[in-house]
Amino acid sequence: MTKLRRHQRILYDFALDKPASLCAGGMGTGKSCVAIKLADAWKAQKILLLCPTTVRPVWRREIPKHSERNVLACILDRGTIKKRTERAEEAFRSRRPVWIVINYEAAWREPFREWCLSRQWDLVVLDESHRCHGMSRTALFCNDLRERSGRRLCLSGTPLTKDPISVWAQCRFLDPNVFTHSLKWFRYCFENQYAVACRKALARFNKSLRYFIPDAEPWTFPEESMEGTINTEWYLEELGKLAVRVESDVLDLPPISFQTRVFHLSSTARGIYEAVKGGHSYELETGLWPDILGSYSITMRLQQITSGWLEDRAGTILPVDRGKARCLEDILRDAGEPVVVFCRFIRDMDICRDICDKLGLRYGEISQRRKDGLDDMGTMPEWCEVVGVQEQAGGAGIDLTRARIGVDYSPSWVLPNYDQKVARLYRPPQDRPVVIYQLIAEDTIDEEIHRALEARRQIIRRVWSGLAAVS
Repeated sequence: MTKLRRHQRILYDFALDKPASLCAGGMGTGKSCVAIKLADAWKAQKILLLCPTTVRPVWRREIPKHSERNVLACILDRGTIKKRTERAEEAFRSRRPVWIVINYEAAWREPFREWCLSRQWDLVVLDESHRCHGMSRTALFCNDLRERSGRRLCLSGTPLTKDPISVWAQCRFLDPNVFTHSLKWFRYCFENQYAVACRKALARFNKSLRYFIPDAEPWTFPEESMEGTINTEWYLEELGKLAVRVESDVLDLPPISFQTRVFHLSSTARGIYEAVKGGHSYELETGLWPDILGSYSITMRLQQITSGWLEDRAGTILPVDRGKARCLEDILRDAGEPVVVFCRFIRDMDICRDICDKLGLRYGEISQRRKDGLDDMGTMPEWCEVVGVQEQAGGAGIDLTRARIGVDYSPSWVLPNYDQKVARLYRPPQDRPVVIYQLIAEDTIDEEIHRALEARRQIIRRVWSGLAAVS
């Protein structure tokens, strides 16, 4: 019988007497075990669990491991949506307590959606509940699902993805009376509308200024007059009705360090970078002109350049710089033990693979195109010396603690994605000091991304510390 640890007991006791709650335990704190123990305590018979695709195998192991009842775990991970719906209906008819587990992207599709909303559920669990955000299809489906559920439970190590507003959809699923049904009204209550309006006006002005004077310094307001939020006490009081937070530091893990490897772009790459940053056209060796279609496209292309390559209009990949690849090669050559390399783009993973081939290292990959960097247990295979992990495919649900060295080759703007990457190495059963290398091209978007991540992390830390003060 699994015994809850002290920090798990905090989550368990908070949720036990509530119809809906958000268990915001840090990475590796055993939130799945808490959810299973709660389902047993509530004697829930029909349980629906929504989770990311990569997390489904975790629940296949965790449910029979921690439940003290003779439960049926129905993991809907194969076949068409229609076939999965038929399997779910068959399991639903069982007289045993049943867990029906399905990924978010499949849950809101027909015919599963209609079938699901026509059933009554004793408990609905959202694992990695930050996937339920804003007015997305997932959030809308979860909102409809609320009326069909007796109890509701959200599990996430990073429920606040980029700012305090991002928790709204999860709270609406749990209890819309805590904040409000309307995202617009929630923003109005919580955000400093004067500051928001000023920032938007200033952004429009700076965009026009760059068009006429490309080298002009952008205008800013004094930060002390531009506080981003108001009604903080109200926010914390309301959130405290639903949420409890346990940080990962309760796990007594070994130390973790972050080391930055800085390099300079070549003069050619710097020229291309500045042209793209200014929104100007430029010509590559092929004579073709890449498309620049707005701020997101510019941001993506700037990251491609710092990674050492660029794609032209015809889809041809052209090398523009070797700085980041040389940094990675130095780390892999000196490591002498397994290494995990986190990448955003498939081309970055090709660079990693080529370096491994050059150094004679056995390379595995976890991406949308292949998953030979994982074994059947969702861990790093013994034969593998380097694993390239694509951000979209290698987040929650996998265990890479066989390695203690990670390399962030192409950083992400999304804080939960970054934290999830680190948590693949830095979580139980890790028992060795962990090192995360951050590869940064000097005076580029790489630096901006890390500054943005740290700013968001500080905001979220203030929320959790404030919540602990009022809980």
